Amino acid sequence: MVSPYPSVAARYSIIRCGGCGHHFAIGPEDDATLERAYDASFHGSSQQIPGSATSPAGFNARHRARKLGNSGLCGRLLDIGAGHGSFVEAAGAWFSAEGLESSPTVAQSARDRGLSVATGAFPATIPTHRFDVITLWDVLAGLRDLHAAVDGVARALMPGGCVVFTVPLVSSRAARWAGRFWPLLIPPVNLHYFTQRSVRILLEGHGFRVGRIATEPKRVAADFLLRKALRSARMGGLEPYLGWIPLKGSINVDLGDILTVCAFSKRRDGP
Repeated sequence: MVSPYPSVAARYSIIRCGGCGHHFAIGPEDDATLERAYDASFHGSSQQIPGSATSPAGFNARHRARKLGNSGLCGRLLDIGAGHGSFVEAAGAWFSAEGLESSPTVAQSARDRGLSVATGAFPATIPTHRFDVITLWDVLAGLRDLHAAVDGVARALMPGGCVVFTVPLVSSRAARWAGRFWPLLIPPVNLHYFTQRSVRILLEGHGFRVGRIATEPKRVAADFLLRKALRSARMGGLEPYLGWIPLKGSINVDLGDILTVCAFSKRRDGP
């Protein structure tokens, strides 16, 4: 398949593991290609920019932070792929929260808002101190080496610490029905596509105990949803004309194809 991002226009092969059903994309995944995909149309979109508590970024961040806080988790939290820092800001009500963001410009925008967001690419960059909770919202699927990433999370967590992340669920009914037009089939932004079995194999192989696994709704900006639809239909060339359409507001979307996973480290200090 050809990447749905017009700025990338590269071809990818989608390979399926016969054992666990995991899918992964093979194709260009160098830094320059990723930078073209994560241009202003992503970080500058209405879905990602920080705003009020009712904006998509603010709503999703507050909802997720509230669920984690009310679950009894506490302590020091690291949000990997923090973007403009919406979740770091929301999580500050329950945790000592900080973030890590690979884009220097976006990380600086978070710091300009008074948030603790460092610049660095994970897992190459790992803070020296350890955390009670680590989150990766829509991030893990875009990392090149899943095993290196999960091992990095395990090393950055306190013994018994918790990791929470979201990933695209390729075994979902929506993914099967949509086929190659599935909106989350977007290499190189997503390179990995999970099943519940592949998630468990990955985590348990790195010493995690899998807790809750569930699909949940997400607040999505109306214009961003239209952009996704155009890309899925391979009509991304029409995106520059979306400014002519006065789409505002956001809606809750739940196609059952985004998996939220909570797991706990079983590692202990010492031998």
